[in-house]
Amino acid sequence: CGVMMARFLSFTEELTGKHFAVELGCGFAAPSIAMQGRVARVVATDLPEAEQSCQADEWHALDWASPDLSWLQDNSIDVLVASDAVYNVDGAKLFFSVLKALRPKLKDDVCMFMTHKHRHDDVDELLVDGLETAGWDGEELPIDEWPEMDGYVHPAIDLWKLTLLPADH
Repeated sequence: CGVMMARFLSFTEELTGKHFAVELGCGFAAPSIAMQGRVARVVATDLPEAEQSCQADEWHALDWASPDLSWLQDNSIDVLVASDAVYNVDGAKLFFSVLKALRPKLKDDVCMFMTHKHRHDDVDELLVDGLETAGWDGEELPIDEWPEMDGYVHPAIDLWKLTLLPADH
C-alpha cells in the first residue's frame, strides 16, 4: 500500500500548491519521501517505536490512543496521507479519533489520500461509515486506468481521495 501511494504521490497534480502534508501511520514513510520536494513541508508520523524505521526528512511521534497535537498549528495541514493505516476494528476506531482530534489543525480545503487493503468486510464497512461520520467524503481513484501506475496496482487495494465536508454538515 505504501509503495502504491508513494508512486501516486510522485506524479499526481493534486499536490500542486499544497504547503503542509502529514502522513499518518508512516512505517518507513515511502509516501512522505515521495512528497518531499513536491510539498513545502512533509511530516511523517507514527508510534514512537517506529522512529528507527522512518526514512523521511521530518518525523514526529503520534500515538493515536493519546494524540499530542500541540506541535501542530491550527488551520495548517492541507494534505493528509494514510497508507494501509486501518486493518482491524480497534485500529479503525483509533484512526477516527485521531481524525477528530486533527480537525482544528486542518485547512478547509484539506484533502486526504488513503490506500486501503481489503482484509475483512466488517473493517471495510466500518471504515467507510466512520469516514462519513467523521465528515469526510470522497471517491475511489481509477488507478488501474493510469499508465503511471502500471505495475503498482493490486486488486485488493483501493486508493481514495477524500475531502472534508464543512463542519456544519
